[in-house]
Amino acid sequence: MPTVLITDCTSSIGLASTKLFSAIGWNVIAAKRSRDSQIDMAPSERLWVTHLDVCDPAEIKEVIEQSVKRFGNIDILVVNALHHQIGLFEGIPRKKYIQHFGINVLGTMDMIRSIMPLFRQTHRGVIISVISSPDHSILPMMSSVYASNSALEGFLHAFIPEAASQGILVKLVMRYLGPSDMIFKEHALSHLADCSLTDYHDYIKVSEEVLMKKKVGSRKSEEVARAIYNAATDGSSRFRYLVGTENASHSEGRGDRVDGSTELRTNI
Repeated sequence: MPTVLITDCTSSIGLASTKLFSAIGWNVIAAKRSRDSQIDMAPSERLWVTHLDVCDPAEIKEVIEQSVKRFGNIDILVVNALHHQIGLFEGIPRKKYIQHFGINVLGTMDMIRSIMPLFRQTHRGVIISVISSPDHSILPMMSSVYASNSALEGFLHAFIPEAASQGILVKLVMRYLGPSDMIFKEHALSHLADCSLTDYHDYIKVSEEVLMKKKVGSRKSEEVARAIYNAATDGSSRFRYLVGTENASHSEGRGDRVDGSTELRTNI
């Protein structure tokens, strides 16, 4: 059976993807960001749970080497390095922006850089990056989210020809982002308080109302997992897989849209 390496598998999209690939019978390397966290799955000889910090190139290399020793190869890389940061641009400390880009953008790039030698040996492989994206409207308090998503999508799109020259496919799975009350209050309002940016008080209040309305459209992790699986197995050169009707304007005429009715492809 094929082997897939999935990052950040302790919850949400990563855990749903791990369960889906495992249920279908794949070998799964389930990487967790925190050493103390647990993955809610029964042990299996086809499932290897390990720690992996996408910001540590040495650890990435070690996990890839150990994965090959255990399963013989890695066929699919799913980089699920999602780090959300919501708040006023002025209110978010610079070190938080660096951390955000370090995980979402540089972490993904380091994972790809590390897997490429292995994929080039076999002249095949699929690289899938997963991001949570606001819909086509510009939502407030999300400058860092838009910035990192744009940077990552731009890199992946430009990298496609290089990867294709070696027989490797590059995919982007985008899930509509609907922040919860807890995420908004912890990130946005705390940054306002820390920096005493009281001039933004009215803007914050209106922004919260807008974001709370948008949260209704959030897509379930299982839907995103199905999109990831299809991206891994459809064998096409298609780049974007947009999960949810909120992204319909992005996908118009391009066949990018994926929704809850998507059927799993089994032609592995």
